[in-house]
Amino acid sequence: MRTKKRRLISFVSLSFALIIMTTLMLGFVVMASPTSDMLVIDNADMLTKEEEQTIESALYQIYKQTDIEYVVYLAPSLDGKTVEEASLEAGRKLGVGDKEDNTGLLIYVALADREFRMEVGYGLEGVIPDSQAKKIIDCMTSYFKNENYADGLLAAVTKTVEILNDSGEYTISQDDDLLVGMIVVIVFIVVLCVASAFVDGGSGSSSSGHYYSSGYSSSSSSSGSFGGGSFGGGGASGGW
Repeated sequence: MRTKKRRLISFVSLSFALIIMTTLMLGFVVMASPTSDMLVIDNADMLTKEEEQTIESALYQIYKQTDIEYVVYLAPSLDGKTVEEASLEAGRKLGVGDKEDNTGLLIYVALADREFRMEVGYGLEGVIPDSQAKKIIDCMTSYFKNENYADGLLAAVTKTVEILNDSGEYTISQDDDLLVGMIVVIVFIVVLCVASAFVDGGSGSSSSGHYYSSGYSSSSSSSGSFGGGSFGGGGASGGW
């Protein structure tokens, strides 16, 4: 009975330790990177919740595969500024993009003024020059004229992926099932390790665990942060 009790205590202790360590490790990763719910800022109520989540998912796929922080910022109006001033201010204030590489993208929309702009970080100006940025935002025009804002934004995101892939510097796929599979496998391995410690746990034995941390976070999280990047004015403007 005492042996079984010791094994039970060992099992509970190890399980608790694994939960704490995994939480801390995942928390560190989340704090060092944006979460999906940060990538669409709808201050103009242009999107439904479902539309917002769809666009967030598309932007987060780009981030996970390229480390490019790509944000959609929807504002009620320009508030007396030009669209270039407003978008540049928003991008710099948020700190979109890696601080060292400045690989950030921002689509800024001012609803009342019917203007939009794409800001391109320093580090991406060679891949997305002004002419390519113009092609991206021009995808939105016809959709926005019909107040179909979600499809317009998704068209711009799709065009961005096309341009990034064509550059040869980035490869973005639309299938992210591999990540989910990896997480399932890791969880299964952890469970096996815990079960093994419970069954074989004699006194004096020790476990040499390998811990895995993932950059994945759910859209319900809001504890991430952007990389502190900046913009130099590269991009293109338009309207509808």
